[in-house]
Amino acid sequence: MVIAFAATILLYEAVIQNIIPGVHTLLAPIMSLTGKDTTFSARTIIWTVIKQHIQGAPYLGSGYGAYWTGPLTTSPSYVFVPLMNFYPSESHNGYLEMVNDLGRVGLACMILFLIAFLRQGLQLMRVDRNQAALYLALLFQEMVINMSESDFWSRTSTFAILLLATTCLSRALLEAQLHPQSRGLAFR
Repeated sequence: MVIAFAATILLYEAVIQNIIPGVHTLLAPIMSLTGKDTTFSARTIIWTVIKQHIQGAPYLGSGYGAYWTGPLTTSPSYVFVPLMNFYPSESHNGYLEMVNDLGRVGLACMILFLIAFLRQGLQLMRVDRNQAALYLALLFQEMVINMSESDFWSRTSTFAILLLATTCLSRALLEAQLHPQSRGLAFR
């Protein structure tokens, strides 16, 4: 069930980013009923501009923090000021922000981190369900937040808590491996 939930989040992210062709046809009735686009947040203009910028350096990106330097005419993100009459200051999608800053290589590393965290959370589930559920809930919260906000590698508390949880998760797995008899369960 945990894997299905994580896969659903990633699938929905692929849908709202138009990675899956023909999805707009399937979702047209929902869009007409709600009056929104498939993102349900109307951020597609920002995402379209970011995707165009990504094409300049798709594999390694433009550099961490190099795009959103402020509403200055010398900034590459200044394009939003005349286009939208305001400066959004972020991509409003953590996955796109990752590709924009660190390219597909950075996104692949982030996805590998998410998969490793999920795998370790499932391993800990065999030993300590409550603690594992907490870590997995933090992971899913971060995955969902990044669909409409750029939270990966930001200075927000939610990503900092996920990074601290990574350390705690590793420590809990190490304890379970070193002392399997202390919990009454053998670690596999």
